[in-house]
Amino acid sequence: MKRYAPFLIFLFFFISIAHSYIIVEANSSNASYNGIIGLNITVYNSSGSAVANVSLNLSVMGSPSWASCSVDSNTSENGKANASCSFNNAINGTYNFSVHSASYGDNNSVQFRILQHDEKPIFSVNSSIAYSEKNSVTKFELYVINKNNYQTEFNFSHSNISDFNCSFNNSLMSLPPISTLYTNIFSCSVNNSVAAGSYNITIWVNASNNKSISSELNLTLHVRPRHNFTLSNLSNTRGSIEAGKSFSFTFLLNNTGETAVNYSINPTANNSWACGVNASNVVDLQVNKTVNISVSFRTSVTAPYNETGVCTVTVTDSYGLEKNISFNLSADKHYNLSLHLPRSPVDNFDDGNLSFLLNVSNDGNSGLSFNISVDSSSANWNISWNISSTNDSTKQHIKNLSYFIQNFSLTTINISVVKPQDAKCGDSTTLWVELSSAHTDKIVRSIRVEYPCLKAVPAITYNHSSKLLSIIIPNVTKGGETLNRTEAVINLTISDSDGNSIFSVSNMTVDKTYNKSLSNTAASSFRLHLHLKKNGSSDIVNDIYANFAIYDSIDLYVRPTYSPVERGDTISFTVESKLEDKWLNPSISCTREGSKNCGIWLENCRWLENSGTSRTYRCDIKDNALLGSFDVSFSVEASSCADSTNITCTYDPKLSASDDCTVNIRESEDNNQNSQDQQENQSESSQEEQASAPKLSIKNLKQGEVFKNTKVLSGGFVILVENDGGAGQLSASINELGAVKHFYLDIDYNQSIEANSTARLVMKIKPIENTKPGVYNIMLKVNDLMRTFKVPVMPPEDNKNWHRFFEVAKNGSTIITLRVKNTRNGPNNFTVTERIPKEAARTADGVFVISPSDYVVIEKDPVIKWIVKDVAPGREFDIVYMIGRNVTNINFPKPEIGESYIYSVGRQAHIVAAGISRNPQALLVLFGVLISASIWFFMYKKGLLEPKAYYIPRAPKKQKRRAGAEDFVMQYSLDANKERHSVYGPVLAEYSLFPERQSPPKEKVAAEKKPEKKKVKEKQGHSRRPALLKLPKIKALNAFPIIKKKRDKKKSKKKTKKKSRR
Repeated sequence: MKRYAPFLIFLFFFISIAHSYIIVEANSSNASYNGIIGLNITVYNSSGSAVANVSLNLSVMGSPSWASCSVDSNTSENGKANASCSFNNAINGTYNFSVHSASYGDNNSVQFRILQHDEKPIFSVNSSIAYSEKNSVTKFELYVINKNNYQTEFNFSHSNISDFNCSFNNSLMSLPPISTLYTNIFSCSVNNSVAAGSYNITIWVNASNNKSISSELNLTLHVRPRHNFTLSNLSNTRGSIEAGKSFSFTFLLNNTGETAVNYSINPTANNSWACGVNASNVVDLQVNKTVNISVSFRTSVTAPYNETGVCTVTVTDSYGLEKNISFNLSADKHYNLSLHLPRSPVDNFDDGNLSFLLNVSNDGNSGLSFNISVDSSSANWNISWNISSTNDSTKQHIKNLSYFIQNFSLTTINISVVKPQDAKCGDSTTLWVELSSAHTDKIVRSIRVEYPCLKAVPAITYNHSSKLLSIIIPNVTKGGETLNRTEAVINLTISDSDGNSIFSVSNMTVDKTYNKSLSNTAASSFRLHLHLKKNGSSDIVNDIYANFAIYDSIDLYVRPTYSPVERGDTISFTVESKLEDKWLNPSISCTREGSKNCGIWLENCRWLENSGTSRTYRCDIKDNALLGSFDVSFSVEASSCADSTNITCTYDPKLSASDDCTVNIRESEDNNQNSQDQQENQSESSQEEQASAPKLSIKNLKQGEVFKNTKVLSGGFVILVENDGGAGQLSASINELGAVKHFYLDIDYNQSIEANSTARLVMKIKPIENTKPGVYNIMLKVNDLMRTFKVPVMPPEDNKNWHRFFEVAKNGSTIITLRVKNTRNGPNNFTVTERIPKEAARTADGVFVISPSDYVVIEKDPVIKWIVKDVAPGREFDIVYMIGRNVTNINFPKPEIGESYIYSVGRQAHIVAAGISRNPQALLVLFGVLISASIWFFMYKKGLLEPKAYYIPRAPKKQKRRAGAEDFVMQYSLDANKERHSVYGPVLAEYSLFPERQSPPKEKVAAEKKPEKKKVKEKQGHSRRPALLKLPKIKALNAFPIIKKKRDKKKSKKKTKKKSRR
């Protein structure tokens, strides 16, 4: 029993603490619909001690979607944990928190309430502006969202307008809390007697239980004047014409309304045919007036026979009323023959034979027969041909062969030519081809056929420093075709002027350089002979001859032929050199007084036609040349050493020389008189031009005028230009000021204006789709007159909370503006994420952010996120960035717009709930505590709980004094930081609470009689048990009160025995 007592005590103790108490404190019993409640949770066991590291779950009973609860962490050492629940659009009512411990199987609940939230409903309309015809019904689509967190009944009402009959589909609607969008229809019927104009209507929606919960909308209804028109034919609506030609139709436009109207006329055609109005596309008509409209309908050139096209003319008035009228046109037969020849001359002979292709095409819509003839201008040139796989061959002449060709098809004719046997290189003949048909004009074409020559242009370079001559043949051609290296045989011979050969090469290689030293050659003039032959052909040969001359110096001498010379005169220089003048490139410069540059005063310099070593170089003297005596330097360079198309010869390096002479320039006597005559003639012509020039003025357009009706401008706005002067040309243009384009602009006018007349210009302005709203400046220029006016771009009339606008700059870049509106009463902080397509910008480096500057690049693909703060309700903000190309045709995804909320916590209150969990397990805990206490008390009375004390030897009897604190010898110390507590009091940290119960060994009893030093040594050497302690009687026993009590009890027993013995 004593052995198992500790185990039983531990078992019942564990059972008693296995159940806990959960205490929950909420910092508020009420919460707003978008608020937060914090909770403080404490866990105790049955004995009242805090329990650490307990995992807790917090939730709202019923698990509503608007509640989000979390516990920060497991309980701490003092048994506490913090938790919170946040609410997003919570519904008004009373709810319970549920706190549950999975490990202890315990739970608790706390009641709280979501307060009632009152907020104006979101009230919007699909379009606040509508246009109505008389005697018709106009409908507005209304959208309502209940922002209250409880079921609310709403009333709808409107302001009254006479002659209008307005009503709601549902004048009373009950909407659930925090509802989605609900729709209501507001209809207004307009009587025929209502005057045309604009009418304002106010509509309200308010909660039945609280009239202050109300929203309103202001609507504008434009009642148009009665407008109508009729379209009637003035000609037959059907017709036929040859394909590729035009046909005209006429119809009558009649204004049957009660007001003057502007009409836009837009014709369209199918089958790729062309349909257009012969006059202006914009017509202004007064009431009960008519106008004849002529429409030109052109068939396609490729239209098949009997194909029918439809031209539909759409007429739209300035109020949007649209009507159509159609015309039908059939394509008659159309013939169109064409003859296509290769480029002349044709010279691709091979062993005396040549062939090429002629193409006959029929681009008409009907097949037809044609005749063809081929004739050679030279005898003995044999001609044969093959057409459509049918061989029709004859000699020299082919006459009037007839063939049939289908519509939209091509016929190929293969022409073969055989040259005469005695033909030489360069001989040719002309072939005349004649094409005729009963339905088309005759076509005559010619082509030259030439027996080809082998051609090569040798390139010679001479270095006068090393006296080395280099020769290369770049390529060999036959009939314009370059031969490869093995197709031509090349033999070269160079001889002097006496015919003596100084250099020859047989079987030269193309594109290889051959060198010859002329250091031992006295001659300066040479003749080159190049013999070419096509490899494998005995009749394609050619001989090329060319002359060239080379020198080692120029030896230049220059003198003016006469001096002085006058301004505007010519000056001649006598030049002596052994080089011919056509190989010289002279350069002239002059100075005055030895240092000042005289300027460029010579022009049109040229060599005169003379020969020999002395020749004349002549230049014209400019009229503004400086006067005086000049030192003229005459320098020449020689780069070419041959003048022939059969050879190129260059000096490397170039030959150069220079010489100086003196020239005197004086004033011409006739210059002053000529200058005065020219000024008088210019003054007279200027006065005549001013007298006959037009004097223009713009009458119906003011400087800086603002146009608010863009529909009128897009349909066409008429401008009148008055001419109070003579007749002349009229030039008009319309342009938008600034670097960004926002409109499509066009202007129609006649380019001439009569004297004392008025010209009519039609100006068209249409905003570009998705352009940024704003007011922009437009400049109209008529000849030298300029007017600037303003045109607004209106914002979109939809209910979206964001829009994307594009602006294309003149340099091709696109400025993108993302405009976002705060449509809530809160929050006022936004995040906007833009995923830009890779077709627009491959990476974020291609995106230039203009505003706002608070952004971050999420991905390089690119994805960019902006953060915008403090946006007031109903206000808009812009995200602006730029891409360096036109991206208006690329679809951008919808931006991701995030909103951040500011939560509020209600008044603080403390609720202490349920100290003890009320469940059947509480009785079991109480029963376990009572049984444990009973067993403990029984064992204590029987002395079963007294600990076994270690053997502590007494001090020797001879020792008179008590052991002091200085004699306290032990291997273990009492450490305050390691002190443990139990029902027995403080114990030494390293001793076991329940040591093994056994008697001290006999060796230790005998060790008491041994000297103190030996005894201590044996204590220290003991390996399995702790060393014996020498404890002072008083202090050691005070540390163990139970041991002291037991020892006193033994002493009393011994004294009793002694007394009994006595």
